[in-house]
Amino acid sequence: MLFFPTEKFYDDFDYFTQIFSKNGYRKILKPETVNTVQDDMSNRLYFIYKGIIKIVIRNEYCDEKIMVFFREGCVYEDMGLFSELPNPSSSISVTDCEVYYLNKDKAIELFLTDSEFALKLMRQACAKHYYTFKRVASISFLNVEERLTLLLKSVSDYNTTSQDEWLEPKIKLTHECMSEILNVNRTTISRLLCEYYKRGIIKKQGKKILFSRKIYEQPSFEETF
Repeated sequence: MLFFPTEKFYDDFDYFTQIFSKNGYRKILKPETVNTVQDDMSNRLYFIYKGIIKIVIRNEYCDEKIMVFFREGCVYEDMGLFSELPNPSSSISVTDCEVYYLNKDKAIELFLTDSEFALKLMRQACAKHYYTFKRVASISFLNVEERLTLLLKSVSDYNTTSQDEWLEPKIKLTHECMSEILNVNRTTISRLLCEYYKRGIIKKQGKKILFSRKIYEQPSFEETF
């Protein structure tokens, strides 16, 4: 699950928008802006009002891996803020983003005095842990082709009410990006994508790669486990 499923929390979107805009500050991020840095101490709680943020981790050699993408409606930096431990990851904007943030003291005050805020925040925090375990399980038990299928499903702009046969990705996925996310070499990615072209699952339109709805006929991770 590459995209954290904030659609499951759409009922909370207006609530968090009101809380964060009333008690916090607004921030505009251009694409590829580093918003928070791994190993820094967290002193803000963020809410994504518009756009996509990627969460990346790096090792001592400064190699980076994308862990997850957060979309509108997601609250992040809660782990570092409430644990008082250094940030385990960095956050970087993928698209033009509009975020709101609460300073640490205000976030803790609301958590202690507003039970609805605390409950909604905990729902998202627990869901992040749940999908993190799902991601680890997919890496541990699924083969590369199954993981690539999950990745393409995750980034395709699927809409059950649309009749379009071909779907555009929500973000630009290069071969390098896919190999980084799936932790395999680019040659393997190229070979699998060639097979997908032959099977009519993906096609090129100019510089874009479009995904067929056929990809949703492939077994999903949830069906596998």
